[in-house]
Amino acid sequence: MRGQGSFARAARLCAVLAAPLLALAAAPAAAQLTVSITSTPFNGQYYISGEKITTRISGLPSNLSPDRALWSDGSTPVSDCDTRRPGTINLFSWRCNWMRIDIGGVIREAQIVTSPFRRTSIDYEYTVQASDTDTDGVSIPANAIVGRAWRTGANAISSPFQNRDHAALAAQSGHRVDGSAPGVSSFTIDSPRVLEGDSGSTTMTFTVTLSAALAVQATVNYNDWMGGTATSGTDYTAVTAGTVTFAAGETSKTISVTVSGDATAESDETVNLQLSSPMPSGVITIATLEGSGRIIDDDTGLTLWIDSPSVAEGDSGTANLNYTVTLSPAVPSGHSVTVDWSDAGGGTASSGTDYTALAGGTLTFAATETSKTITVPVQGDSTLESDETVRVQIGNAARTPSGTVRIRNGAVGNVVTSAIGVGTITNDDAPPPPPPPEKLVLSAEELEVAAGADGATYTLRLGAAPTGPATVAISSDNDDVTA
Repeated sequence: MRGQGSFARAARLCAVLAAPLLALAAAPAAAQLTVSITSTPFNGQYYISGEKITTRISGLPSNLSPDRALWSDGSTPVSDCDTRRPGTINLFSWRCNWMRIDIGGVIREAQIVTSPFRRTSIDYEYTVQASDTDTDGVSIPANAIVGRAWRTGANAISSPFQNRDHAALAAQSGHRVDGSAPGVSSFTIDSPRVLEGDSGSTTMTFTVTLSAALAVQATVNYNDWMGGTATSGTDYTAVTAGTVTFAAGETSKTISVTVSGDATAESDETVNLQLSSPMPSGVITIATLEGSGRIIDDDTGLTLWIDSPSVAEGDSGTANLNYTVTLSPAVPSGHSVTVDWSDAGGGTASSGTDYTALAGGTLTFAATETSKTITVPVQGDSTLESDETVRVQIGNAARTPSGTVRIRNGAVGNVVTSAIGVGTITNDDAPPPPPPPEKLVLSAEELEVAAGADGATYTLRLGAAPTGPATVAISSDNDDVTA
């Protein structure tokens, strides 16, 4: 019997000792949570006012659900969340959770932007304010998640998800903040010009430019503002509103408009495209809101224009700066066109010195002729100087026996009374070579040094004071002597 009693006590002791071990074995492993910053500054260097800093907590259990809300202090009613984040709180109030981030020693709250339910990671966003600054980079303190209950009273959830701890994230140099910095870039749109043509179609290309490349994608919307004089669907194919997308690093994109050709004599017409909704918002602006494309009519009479040539100056003699005056189209047999030309003045080159003084004159286009040349003799010299300009003007165009002749500022420029071609005299004189190095006479006294002496001092003398720093290399042919 005593043997049996001892055996029973031993069995009970083993059972008692085993219970804690079983409980310990059944305890779930703590979740391994990590935090990170997943956004990128638009300019690749620092966030400015209006940009969003996106943070993430990862390593969450995948079975989170409305019945296992992530976190709550269990003591604050949902109305507190209403106060701090105005608006209707959804059924599970997951928007009442924040991640604390450190910007320059000031704790800010990044608001949750993705539902936590059945996700292994959750994102938060903080919008940078003008007063925010951090030269070292944003950091995240340990255990940075804070939240509010979505139930109150007896139904309050106290702490359904205990393993929410994580280590701190040190300052991230790639995520510095300068809230007071100006906008990082802006959109512009140009105003192209295209000849209409008599039939078929021609492409008018608008160019949208981003003033500075970004480290992230950027977009801007466009639409036909309908404020132009051209008729959509008749003069050009109707433009469907759309979005221009710039990948990271891109600075230029195009929008094409199809222009319909016709043989109807009419005024020039315009197509206006307007930009809107630049993204990322708040930091990218629109510098040029509207681009006005011009459809140049080529059916009304005759058109004249002058180009803007250039020529190398030369060191001596003369070189010809040739301006081309173009007539389009050519006149038929029995007709002619005349146009006067003169030195318009206002160029940077000096008449009579840099080029031969111009007397002016009249150009005559006979039947079938479409171009004439105005020659300006340029005086060569060997003087180093800036490029210089000569302005030649055409005007007072007439057609014989009768008819209209228009003058434009270039082939697709506006119709004007007179047009000016700006010729450039290109400097081709190199700067003089640098002077040769100075040759200075160097002398040194001879010294006798007794054996065993520690050394001797030589005095070096220049024959004249140098005009700049002088360097002397010193050496000895005696192995026992060092300089």
